[in-house]
Amino acid sequence: MASPSVAEIAPRGDVVLVCGSGGSTKLRVESRILALASPVFQAMFEQQNFREGRELAANGLIEVPLPDDDPVPLTTVCQVLHMRLNVMDKHLDAREMVEIGVVADKYDFCAALSTATYYWCNQLIDGVDDIERARLFVAVYLLKQEGYFRQLSNDMVMKTSSDVSSVFESAECPEPLGEAFPRRPHAYRV
Repeated sequence: MASPSVAEIAPRGDVVLVCGSGGSTKLRVESRILALASPVFQAMFEQQNFREGRELAANGLIEVPLPDDDPVPLTTVCQVLHMRLNVMDKHLDAREMVEIGVVADKYDFCAALSTATYYWCNQLIDGVDDIERARLFVAVYLLKQEGYFRQLSNDMVMKTSSDVSSVFESAECPEPLGEAFPRRPHAYRV
């Protein structure tokens, strides 16, 4: 199998994120940007307690394996963090927002992504059906967008045409996130 090419998000970057099953995608990024955007990466790169920080200090370039991370949302997140703002023109659907939310929640990128999240939510929020509304609700929960969470909570109660718990079932939320939202029929009754 041929080695994957490297997506040069930061051409002079000092970190290559190797993501996806089998290392299917490589993203060259800048450690300082990731460290500023995420306390997880800050600890990884700036403390000598972790292998990545020691290797980065010694070699100036490291590969960080992230085999459990989906390359598509991780690429989008890294593009936003590295000011590749053409990604903002991309029209995301609610499922893609959830996938970005999973990455943002895992690495605590939520504050750094707040402007992009606001922009993408504004594009989606008014024209969604029940299932897309449920997905967007999950996305804003993961992305820690309190204003949109309040609005979508209200919309879930006031605008959903059927039982909310069955809508969440149909929305296919990622596990274990589904555990955060009860699947009992009475759980969402007003």
